[in-house]
Amino acid sequence: MQVDRGKGPLEVIRALLARDPRPFVLGVSGGVDSMVLLHLCAGRSSPTSAVHVHHGLRAAADDDAALVSESCSRLGVPVRVVAVSGDALRNSPFGIESAARTARYNILAEQARALGACILTAHHANDRLETLLMRLGQGTGLSGLAGPDAETLWDGVPVWRPLLDLWKSEILAWADENRLVWSHDEMNDDPGYERVRIRHEVAPVVMDRLPLEPLRRSLRQVADDAGLLRWLVERERQQLTLHRSEDRVVLDRRRLCELPEALCRAVVHQSLLHVLNRGDRRARPESRWVVEVVQLMRRPGPSVVLGR
Repeated sequence: MQVDRGKGPLEVIRALLARDPRPFVLGVSGGVDSMVLLHLCAGRSSPTSAVHVHHGLRAAADDDAALVSESCSRLGVPVRVVAVSGDALRNSPFGIESAARTARYNILAEQARALGACILTAHHANDRLETLLMRLGQGTGLSGLAGPDAETLWDGVPVWRPLLDLWKSEILAWADENRLVWSHDEMNDDPGYERVRIRHEVAPVVMDRLPLEPLRRSLRQVADDAGLLRWLVERERQQLTLHRSEDRVVLDRRRLCELPEALCRAVVHQSLLHVLNRGDRRARPESRWVVEVVQLMRRPGPSVVLGR
């Protein structure tokens, strides 16, 4: 979404949210980004509710839940506080960050599905930049570099990130101007997390050296191009799929072999994503798996079966 800067970006988004007739379910952590989104949605004529996920990972987690509950009560927004097991998140084989994210989205999707609503989260342009910088060092492709989408689905439930085109500084300025109160998660200062190191050591240098408006447009364009690529690959994958179940995909070997190799790898990658979804929505097949499948595909046979 492109914002008319002349009218004040946050106020433009507030008007956009107010005109949208869909019910919204907001993910509200208590941090500045989600608290700004909560205030922007307050007073809508269409139904709006909030969900706060209590992860049980921090000593201040109870204070965060209290702040969100009090703020929602003052703004007239119904809120649901849901507790999850901190120990389960710490012991997840997918890592604590990924496990917490999956838990949050599953809870938001459950609430939104019950209300026929759209999920709203408060990701912003800094999140896109941090993701791009972090994944540059991981050997990822265009889809990985793009970071979060402005609009997507989680288990069939629509997700919208209306602040995704704004810099964190714009959000903070609006919060200060409107005298909002928010909590600070000290885990966001822990250099033990790669994203935190990128946030504090690399992203500020990039934003200081490059003009912010072209940088914003470039991040948006990377996301648009990645979305187009996924759509094209998914269309090809559907045409080549002979059978698909929860844990198994059968692909037409002959037609796969006729594709350009890069497109062939992309179709195999998309198919492996489907069979890898075992509780971690960010699970990604290793490049060597994709290469091995493509090599096997060159052998005689009617189809390629991918399964867990």
